[in-house]
Amino acid sequence: MKRYAICINNQENKASLILRKTYEIYENPSTVKSRIRIIDEDGDAALYSEKNFVVIQDISINRQIEKHLYKHAV
Repeated sequence: MKRYAICINNQENKASLILRKTYEIYENPSTVKSRIRIIDEDGDAALYSEKNFVVIQDISINRQIEKHLYKHAV
């Protein structure tokens, strides 16, 4: 099953992560379990701290959340 994460904090990576954007999580080859691997805005497969994201599992929920977040974005 695909996993997704919504960015909730981009303070340290404003150029690479978009706040409230949903990213697909890819397999993490790192032994550091508190990091997730995504394709960021630079097009790089990079590891980021899990604390910057809310991880979700169900694609149907993902689409509902994404629509809501972008509809109500400030």
